[in-house]
Amino acid sequence: FPVTIYGYIFTSPSNVEAFMQVNQISPGAKVLAWGESTKTYLISQGVVPDFCRSDEEGLDWVALLSPWVNP
Repeated sequence: FPVTIYGYIFTSPSNVEAFMQVNQISPGAKVLAWGESTKTYLISQGVVPDFCRSDEEGLDWVALLSPWVNP
């Protein structure tokens, strides 16, 4: 049965590469890149991340992810 994914978090270029080999990003899903190299790789694959995080200090994960998991 089909599953709708609302958000993806990619932590490395190799993470993106492995995912994209066997999956596709759901239309309308939010994409978070952890770090500039991951963001750059996503863009090279035709995916523009909605958010890029380079430093974990001060990040309010609940505020960031709530709209994505409770659309």
